[in-house]
Amino acid sequence: TLPLYTGGKLSGYEKIAQEREAISQIETTNVTVQKIYQTKKSYYDAALIHSSLIHMKTILANIETLEKTTQGMITEGYAKKVDLLEVQAKKVNAQRLIAQMEANQKLTLHYLSFLLNQSVTEIALPQDETVQSTLTEADVMATNLDMQKASKGLEIRESMIQVANASYLPQVGAFAEASSADDTFLGNFSDHKAYTVGAKLTWNLFSGGADAAGLEKARIEQLKTKTDVELSRKAVALQYDQMKTEITALDLQITTLEQEVELANEIYRNYMGRYREHLVSMSDLLIKHSEQIERILNLQTIKNQRNERIFALEKLSNGAHL
Repeated sequence: TLPLYTGGKLSGYEKIAQEREAISQIETTNVTVQKIYQTKKSYYDAALIHSSLIHMKTILANIETLEKTTQGMITEGYAKKVDLLEVQAKKVNAQRLIAQMEANQKLTLHYLSFLLNQSVTEIALPQDETVQSTLTEADVMATNLDMQKASKGLEIRESMIQVANASYLPQVGAFAEASSADDTFLGNFSDHKAYTVGAKLTWNLFSGGADAAGLEKARIEQLKTKTDVELSRKAVALQYDQMKTEITALDLQITTLEQEVELANEIYRNYMGRYREHLVSMSDLLIKHSEQIERILNLQTIKNQRNERIFALEKLSNGAHL
């Protein structure tokens, strides 16, 4: 037997199977996109930690210079031992921060090794600590995985309407039959053979309302899925707007903090000179030093947050630009 026409039922089931396979591939792609996102984020985390280490080691060198200066001033009677103790306390604090950063750098490299499934002991630093993105909302909408899954789900619902509607249509099939009237086991088939070929039409004209109920259910599910697709589109658009707003705000903070770091460095150098001339106390100098460290670490933190938002935006676009 061979079905010739089923009212679109077989083609509908075939399309449903194809769309479900496509959804499975989208889910596989999503795992890859997540892994790429984590890899790029960890790479720039390691780069920013490296940059922070350079700043902190420079600060530590400045503290060690101040320590020697203070020791000399104590010898000459221009400073007190408590001034030296304050400097040494700041030195220990800077050493502690450096040790923390070095530990974090090792952990980040270990995580990169896990993500890449190979040992990573060092990285080539990027030319720029902050990444850029030119993604538009249209780019995100065209490649977003959630949108693709929702669209495939809608296509499945539309195919299910086609399948349900097939119950109202006739079904046509062809058949062929071979038989024998031989009355002995394993006798001569060809002496008593007969062949029959033909076509068969079936049409279920009444099903007690089951076909109508099935079609109506399929239409309701299609409408629900259509609503879900629209909600998914709005949700993705909202995420895009939120991320772009956050990136813009972080850009402004980075610009401001870079100016504050430059100013803090200049103020610290100024106070160092004034301390040597006995115009300010050691406490005043160390306060300015603390402000310098705070600004530098804040700047690195904000740069880290901005990079993460950029990578999240790229992930929202199916990693098309990752």
